[in-house]
Amino acid sequence: MRTTKQIKDKIDALKQKLHKKQVYENFGDKEQRELDEYIGDIWDYDYSNRMIIASMTKQFFEWCYNYTGEQNAVG
Repeated sequence: MRTTKQIKDKIDALKQKLHKKQVYENFGDKEQRELDEYIGDIWDYDYSNRMIIASMTKQFFEWCYNYTGEQNAVG
């Protein structure tokens, strides 16, 4: 199992990677799957960590969905 800090760091690294790519259909889909594999089985985590991880992954998925390539900062 990963810590929430490790997962946050992974998300930040994936965002950095995506900033270098051009926007395309299904932008970030590969990275979303990579994050899911990195996290592993969500049910292995206790309830409070599951809620934190679910929130972080949702925010990352929404970031990918809304990304336009015009943003300069990771966030």
